[in-house]
Amino acid sequence: MELEFSTLINDVKEMLVDNAEFLHSLESIDFIKDEVKQLNDEANKNRLEYGERLCRIKSNQARLDETLKEAKAASKTVDELKNFVKDALKEKRNKRQSVKNTKEFKEFRKRLADKNEETVAEIMSNVTDIIAVHDPWSKEVMLDPVVNTKCGHHYSKHSVEPLIKDNMGICCPILGCPNKAYIKPADLKPDPAMAAKIQAQLAQQEEAVISDQDDDLT
Repeated sequence: MELEFSTLINDVKEMLVDNAEFLHSLESIDFIKDEVKQLNDEANKNRLEYGERLCRIKSNQARLDETLKEAKAASKTVDELKNFVKDALKEKRNKRQSVKNTKEFKEFRKRLADKNEETVAEIMSNVTDIIAVHDPWSKEVMLDPVVNTKCGHHYSKHSVEPLIKDNMGICCPILGCPNKAYIKPADLKPDPAMAAKIQAQLAQQEEAVISDQDDDLT
């Protein structure tokens, strides 16, 4: 029973961490990220409060279980058991530390923070991979990628060079890019690493298509 109760508490704490991870994943969507971030910041306060309460409940239950075991071993009558439990719990309440200072709560709080950071980094990395292999103007896969050294975004060389040649008032077209400076030829550098990454992704997509075709034939 003691193990089952502890497992239930841990499951609820895990749900709070999963909820934080899900909401943080939505912060990668530009048109709702501000609203989601505000919601998540408010929710995080509640998560910490709930986590603190759960740790307190678990700690109280563990203290009660321990006291009952001690009482059973030290008492011969029901009255002795009641008095032992009453005195022991009073003594332990006086000695107990704040839940916020316990190892369990500190680990829960750290998990929330770490999970949030990991999720945002992972989602943003995945989104960047999807967008970066396509030219923002032609929407085609970039076979000749260049990087804008002012912001780090990529374009197809054959798309961006004619644009800025005829119009020096072109800014980075990536949604949410903080760089508002006009793109200059000197800002663009070839990116062989991105070119290799694109080729690898194209090869993976081709293998996936061939695999699907083979599955259809079997």
